Amino acid sequence: MSFRTHKNTLRWIKTTFSLILVILAIGAKHLPAQNESGEWRFLGLQGKTVQTLRLYDQHLYAATIDGLYRKDLRAADTSWTPIGLQGKRARALLIFDADTMLASTQFDTVSLYRTTDAGVTWSSYQNGFGGQFSENVLAIERHPHQPNVLFATGPTVVAKSLDRGESWQISHGNWGGLATGVNFVKIDTNDSQIIWAGGQNAIERAFLLKSEDTGASWREWPEIVKEVSTGKTVAIHPHDSKIVYAGLESFILKTTDGGETWDEIFVEDGRFFFGIAINPVRPGRIYTASWFKTSDPQPLIVYISDDAGENWREVHEKTAQFGGVWDLLHVNEGMRDKLYLGLDKGGVYEFVMDVTTEVDDDPIIISTFKLEQNYPNPFNPETVISFSLPKAGLATLKIYDALGREVATLTNHVMAAGEYQIRWHSNGLASGVYFYRLHAGEFAATRKLLILQ
Repeated sequence: MSFRTHKNTLRWIKTTFSLILVILAIGAKHLPAQNESGEWRFLGLQGKTVQTLRLYDQHLYAATIDGLYRKDLRAADTSWTPIGLQGKRARALLIFDADTMLASTQFDTVSLYRTTDAGVTWSSYQNGFGGQFSENVLAIERHPHQPNVLFATGPTVVAKSLDRGESWQISHGNWGGLATGVNFVKIDTNDSQIIWAGGQNAIERAFLLKSEDTGASWREWPEIVKEVSTGKTVAIHPHDSKIVYAGLESFILKTTDGGETWDEIFVEDGRFFFGIAINPVRPGRIYTASWFKTSDPQPLIVYISDDAGENWREVHEKTAQFGGVWDLLHVNEGMRDKLYLGLDKGGVYEFVMDVTTEVDDDPIIISTFKLEQNYPNPFNPETVISFSLPKAGLATLKIYDALGREVATLTNHVMAAGEYQIRWHSNGLASGVYFYRLHAGEFAATRKLLILQ
């Protein structure tokens, strides 16, 4: 054997061994497609690229590269009604009510458009987003407890409005910057003072942002992974703000400590994870969907984990040719999840999956509702509130000040029977007496807590 042949043989052995290790590693995390009880349904908009999906009053709204559309989900057909901006690349959409909406378009000199007549007419609603010159709005969200407060993103900015978009101020970054953009902004429903955002900077690195004071200050992870990537979304655990999943190009990351450390729980080069959803009754059930950076056709796949991201399996739709997912909208109905999937050139699909409850060999039987005293108490700035639910149902836990004004919603979800602990950050609230109230079915209880600065 010549030296060259021997060298090539060694290289082949090394490469083959490395591939085997990679396959084994991936196999432990990523299981093949399985036959499950999930139901697929094509909802229409064939051939259209859908960038954003919104749900309001049993109607599904789609922002597409050919304007905006609305569908009545009570109808069994695949028809959609055009509601404006046809011929424009609609990107972001915010719905105040059935009549009033804000929308943005790409490659436009107008940052935002507004309708007050359910989409019959749209007018420019510029109002200073971008400063001296207009900028495209990439994402926009409304604060869940302060209805006039909006957050919107641009190429290098997160901006805040206190008057439903009539004026804007910079919350993070700057107007007029050059970058792919701040792709998303999400408000934590457990603690609405926590805001997440992220995207891709000028050197093609994925970044994440987090505010714990409703946008007054921000923490930044300027290069959350070392490879070329972009941030696309986050999903926040429905009962624990410290647990967050981040969808990027080629990665899904997970933190269990509010961002202090991050683990890579799904890695596939070239796959953009546009959407992640968590079942609130069984939060170990995670869904994700993606677009793969290759030429079409590509399959439509939903990835499912039942152990909080440790292992994943695939569920395939059999007919879609253009299955790359650009948005994922999750609706939970207790033990049933609905995913609405907006596709690149493939319209909209619905995926429905029942969530089964695993049997515990030694289950803990909860016989009564119970709301425990928070611990520690007094506290600053963090405390834990524990409670027990004997049956599944909608559970709401809120914090009120001494005048009875709501200051935080810690949970407002359908929850399974069991024992729960929710960690709450007071986030700069003044010292004094506050009250927390749990309401679940016919049960309601209130306890007092004390913040000491």
